[in-house]
Amino acid sequence: MRKLVLGAISSLALISAANAGEPAHRWSGFYIGANGGYAWSANTDQFANTTHTPFEGLKPEGGFGGGQIGYNWVGFGHKAFLIGIEADLQGGDISDGQNRGGAGGENYRSKLDWFGTVRGRLGYTIYPSAVVYVTGGWAYGHLKTEIGDPSPEYFKNEEKSGYVLGAGWEHKIGSGMSLKLEYQYLNFGTVIPVSASGQNWNQAHGVSGNMRFVDNDFHTVRVGLNFKLDERRDGPLK
Repeated sequence: MRKLVLGAISSLALISAANAGEPAHRWSGFYIGANGGYAWSANTDQFANTTHTPFEGLKPEGGFGGGQIGYNWVGFGHKAFLIGIEADLQGGDISDGQNRGGAGGENYRSKLDWFGTVRGRLGYTIYPSAVVYVTGGWAYGHLKTEIGDPSPEYFKNEEKSGYVLGAGWEHKIGSGMSLKLEYQYLNFGTVIPVSASGQNWNQAHGVSGNMRFVDNDFHTVRVGLNFKLDERRDGPLK
């Protein structure tokens, strides 16, 4: 994954340098697009337990894909400044699970099966056809957690909301089209599976419970393609 990200960054840098003398494209206006990427948990010890069926924990990860829509404004205080708003929706299989067999063994599952964000963007055009930006806002998604032997005795399928922070690089690659590479950190807070009676694992098992419930937060890297709905051109940036 690191090699893929570094290769994408290098490719965008070469494209930007090659087009540095071309007229700047105006970024203002609506756009739509598609993207795909990879996500991995910021934690490695979800459900870790050292006293009851010792277990080192889960680390959900996997691919995702979806689309985005947004609007940019350019020229606030300086013609190279960009502010915008963007919303995206993703589907995927970001999950981990382990079967702990034997007497007293437990099955553990954790999955983020879809998520989305609504974010502001603040950017600066560093080449006539490229922009770097930071982004942040509201995140939401559907999380599934299960613990059981063999079927889930403790579970929760829940839509959660939280926050997102990130940064990216976007480059014009043709009339009305731009390619972007983006990192986002997503935090949905903690989801604690409960039994049918409403008790979580530690409540039900007392001192022998000692299970670790951590935030469902993820690092994500994605590549996207945007299509501007109203393409116009300006002169070179100064």
